[in-house]
Amino acid sequence: MIEQELNKPEYAGLTSVECLNLLHSKTVPTLGSIKGVGLKHLQVFISKSNLRNRLDNVTEVQSAVAGAIREAIQPAYLAAAETYSINLADPIVYSLLMGAVQVGLLTEAEKSELEQIATFDERPFKNTSLYDVIMLREPEKISDGEFTEIENFTGTTAVVRLSNTLPEMSSVRIEMRESHNGAEWTRWERVAHFYGVQQPGIYYQKITNNGLQRQLRWCGQQYAITGTVEVV
Repeated sequence: MIEQELNKPEYAGLTSVECLNLLHSKTVPTLGSIKGVGLKHLQVFISKSNLRNRLDNVTEVQSAVAGAIREAIQPAYLAAAETYSINLADPIVYSLLMGAVQVGLLTEAEKSELEQIATFDERPFKNTSLYDVIMLREPEKISDGEFTEIENFTGTTAVVRLSNTLPEMSSVRIEMRESHNGAEWTRWERVAHFYGVQQPGIYYQKITNNGLQRQLRWCGQQYAITGTVEVV
């Protein structure tokens, strides 16, 4: 869905950040629930359309649908604006609305008015992140998740020298495993995690050294890192 949206001409020439801002601004009219202030609009509709009186004077064919609608719009229910709602997105509820039109209890215009009361602007891309956009538009900037061996390590200070600017704050993970004899190794465990890495520069963090043989490796967690990592 995001990929199809980003392929639209309006996104051409925009940066990934600008694309994200545009995605977040998108709204789509969506049928949902009549609730809150919508219940007040419903009460106005009921009054001006004389709906309650119409529901009390129905034919045998209309009686079942009328009874269900009468139950749903009880004054006590509609007064409970904080807790009560009528969900027109529910297929069962919507079929009742359609049935009311079919048996002549409501006109098509009245049905449309009720649908409008229940319609709200949904933001389909509100949870889309910059990472999502870049993964589709600039995949070369995304970390492949592969670890790189740290060849230079002597002390207890992990040093990340970042030479590229990352799209947003990211992180670098350093793992280590140890051995008494060089043949049997412990499992890889995280010994340092650099958060908030984005701008070119040098980042430091202390790590443990138990005096055993060590192997270390690092990986950019979200975005591809250009630079070096060592332990000094």
